[in-house]
Amino acid sequence: MCAMYASKLRQDKGSSKALLNSSGDIVIETPAGVESTEILGTDSVVTSNITDDAVTTAKQNFATAGTAALTGPSPLIWDDAPLFDVQQNPTLGFHYFNDFIDYGGMANVTTATQVGGLTYVERTEGSLSNVPTVPGGVIALSSVNNTADQGGSMQVLGLQCEPLTGTTIYMEWRSKVSEDGGQCFMGLCDDSITAPVTSSDAITVNDHIGFYRDAGTGDADWTVGIGDGASVEESEDVATSVKTTYHKYGFVATGIGAVAASVVKFYFDGVLVFTTTDINDYPLLLMAPIFQMDGDGTDIVTQSTDWMRILVSHATGLCREA
Repeated sequence: MCAMYASKLRQDKGSSKALLNSSGDIVIETPAGVESTEILGTDSVVTSNITDDAVTTAKQNFATAGTAALTGPSPLIWDDAPLFDVQQNPTLGFHYFNDFIDYGGMANVTTATQVGGLTYVERTEGSLSNVPTVPGGVIALSSVNNTADQGGSMQVLGLQCEPLTGTTIYMEWRSKVSEDGGQCFMGLCDDSITAPVTSSDAITVNDHIGFYRDAGTGDADWTVGIGDGASVEESEDVATSVKTTYHKYGFVATGIGAVAASVVKFYFDGVLVFTTTDINDYPLLLMAPIFQMDGDGTDIVTQSTDWMRILVSHATGLCREA
């Protein structure tokens, strides 16, 4: 309904605006001397006849992307996310979506280089580059070499967040990982750690939430886990990826302190695969998105990422600096 009105306003009266206010009313802003009925017609419903159900549906449609099997964001993660509210009122949180379509001409970058908000860190070998021949935008992170502990990491340091009391973190990305092995990590981690999976194929004991491959992970599989800097809760082999196929990885972290309701739910291709239960391992410090692709002695591993979305929300704005 709102989209129809807005479209008509753009066609008929370019300087007019149709706005949906916090009460669910459509408010018409018109130039001086122009009545709203001239724009929408005398039979149009303009103000407070929008029901609560209609507003709820509009917000859901704003956040929903389709079905779990499709290429867009997954409904089980995003249908209940307050995406509309946060975008309209940034005091409630912040939202980030990167389709990686604006990195045209980016050559392989060198270590510690920042490009468009992305920070690349190299360990002897590795590369971060755009893939201009793929429609829709793709960025590629590669180990370049199969040598263990050599490769690269991509961080988004501007997206520091922490699952404090009352904060919910939603994160999802669509990626293709070229090999069944490698020392790999995808998710959130303490920003001082650029290689969450170490030389012994073990996850570093630090604050993190993510998908990774360590010594206990089977070929083509992914382990998911959380850590608080002292201990880790993980579930091995919860997802199996196909190296020629894009998959969607994501989680929802609900933080209310070290109590039973602090949980992380992990999703693979839009389906719930694991829910944490140990609150003693729940991370409570600042973390940033990071993707690590290192060799493992056998595989040269490359992660091609189509898009990434993050939403951090808090009812009273505690996810922003005062």
